[in-house]
Amino acid sequence: MDGGGGQLFSVDPLERQAARGHGAVTSMAAGSDVIVLGTSRGWLVRHDYTFEDAHDLDLGSGRSGDHSVHRVFLDPGGKHCVATVVHPGGAETYYHHARWPRPKPLPRLRGLLVNAVAWNRQSITEGGPSSPLDRFISWIDRGGSGC
Repeated sequence: MDGGGGQLFSVDPLERQAARGHGAVTSMAAGSDVIVLGTSRGWLVRHDYTFEDAHDLDLGSGRSGDHSVHRVFLDPGGKHCVATVVHPGGAETYYHHARWPRPKPLPRLRGLLVNAVAWNRQSITEGGPSSPLDRFISWIDRGGSGC
């Protein structure tokens, strides 16, 4: 605590329209100057405050009806993202790397509601997305045992 009665920190809004017109924010994750928002209309909005830009990623393209982002997960470095979308037909999970123009579906997780993702800091590299994604898929193939 500050003995002088002053503030320890302050909170200021960075974005007033963070979802950028893609519905209400349903999930959020942050890591290393990056915030990823999931919306009620099936969009991911990736705000990168290092480069002061934002990218809108449609996870419901080609699908009619309701689809909402259930959960968003972002690694501590802000490069790797996993998001689950819920729609009337079930659930779809996607992986997105910061360098990719579009997220990739993870067909082995189709129909499963992902509620937690753990990142191994030692295996995540700046170099590219293959290592974390390969480890994630390998873990699924083994039925979730070991890594």
